[in-house]
Amino acid sequence: TRLMARHIWIKNKIDKEIQIKLLEYRINSVNRVLNYMVGLDEDMDNLLTHCINKLNGNIDGMELDLKEE
Repeated sequence: TRLMARHIWIKNKIDKEIQIKLLEYRINSVNRVLNYMVGLDEDMDNLLTHCINKLNGNIDGMELDLKEE
């Protein structure tokens, strides 16, 4: 039972680390899109929808190809 308790503790620690990395990835991805949006005069619906979906974890791994001005 000690070994099982240690195994569970290690698994929970790894899960928490993964969740933190995912959240950092999502925040950085959204920040990139929001920084791109500053000063644009176009319809923002698609970009904002992307940010919302990213923060909700619906589209991990998908990045927008933002054209450089």
